[in-house]
Amino acid sequence: MEKQKHTETAEASLEKQQKKLKNRKKLKYGGLATAITVIFVAVVVLVNVVVTQIGKRYPDFKLDLTTANLYAISDETLDYIRNMDKDVDIAISSDEATFTSDKNNKMIAETLSKYQGYSDRISVTYFDTTRIRTYCPSIRNCTGGRSSPMRSSSPAAAASRCIHYH
Repeated sequence: MEKQKHTETAEASLEKQQKKLKNRKKLKYGGLATAITVIFVAVVVLVNVVVTQIGKRYPDFKLDLTTANLYAISDETLDYIRNMDKDVDIAISSDEATFTSDKNNKMIAETLSKYQGYSDRISVTYFDTTRIRTYCPSIRNCTGGRSSPMRSSSPAAAASRCIHYH
């Protein structure tokens, strides 16, 4: 009987040791998984902070990741813009905040801003059509004396003086 008790105690002790060993393995692998997760999250946060700082330092920096470079200005366009011999006035019949609130129009505004950066001969003006009377002198220069860019003496004459987008 004593021998049996001693065997049961030894088996219980062995079981406890095996349980402790399993718990250590769980703790080891669980701790490793937690450490990897923490490191991964820290790297993601760090990358996010770096990208945010780059965006703040260079607000006009845009990275075109499309395969056909859809949002980049081509070399031919840059050459044309840089070598223009006439001034180009681009009048947009919307105030800038409203115009750029639309995603597609925002891309247009950004492209026009890039064009202005490459040539002093390009100017872009936004005007609110509901307040056109306060802006009439500039519009009249663009439209041949008429108050509406769309009602010029001839479409070709208006186009030669002004690019109108609405």
